Amino acid sequence: MSFIDLLVFLGTAFAIAAIAVAVLSIDAISDWFRERVQSGVVDRNKLCVTILKQIKDGDYQVVQGIFDSTTKQNIEERTVTARDIDPDFLRAHDANGRAVWQVHA
Repeated sequence: MSFIDLLVFLGTAFAIAAIAVAVLSIDAISDWFRERVQSGVVDRNKLCVTILKQIKDGDYQVVQGIFDSTTKQNIEERTVTARDIDPDFLRAHDANGRAVWQVHA
C-alpha cells in the first residue's frame, strides 16, 4: 500500500472521537500512540499516522490514527482541534500535513 492510498483511506474515515484543546503538544500525540502500543493495538503491520491541517478560523485540526497496512483498514482514530500546535509536532509533518510516527512502548 502506498502512502497516498493510506491518506485517501484516512481522509474518508474521519473522526470517530473529537477533542478540542488550547495547545496540542507532541507529548499528547505520543501518549495516545504509546497507549495503543502498550495495549497491543499497534504491531509491525500497523502505522501510527497524523494528518494536520489549518482550518478557516486559524485553529488546527489533527486526525490521528492507527492504520493496518496489511488489511488496509483504519483500526482506531481521533480528531483533535487546537488553537496552537507544538512547534516540534508541526515540523514533523511534510508540506501536505502528513506524518508517520515510530512509537516505542
